[in-house]
Amino acid sequence: MSKKKETTGEQVWAMLFMMVNDKGGLGKSTLLSILWGYLISKGVRVKGIDTDTKSRTLQTYYPEADFVDTSKDSISADALVEPFEQRWPVVLVDNKASAISDE
Repeated sequence: MSKKKETTGEQVWAMLFMMVNDKGGLGKSTLLSILWGYLISKGVRVKGIDTDTKSRTLQTYYPEADFVDTSKDSISADALVEPFEQRWPVVLVDNKASAISDE
């Protein structure tokens, strides 16, 4: 998924990768960490966001990943938009297992 941002006549594209599934243990964090490593090896600036309140697995692989607790309030969820405003070319978001469940 891509997001286009317009700034003073200049168009900036960013890639957004979100791993979403309501079941844990499927390899969401592992896949994102592999993608992160690959992109870094190609010289791409990557911003990572971990939303898992229990294990923070993405932060285990890449401690520089930000933690955002999206379960608290909508203001926390707004933090997912900030990397685009800061012009990160790639944003990886590791969603917690229950992020899309009805519970």
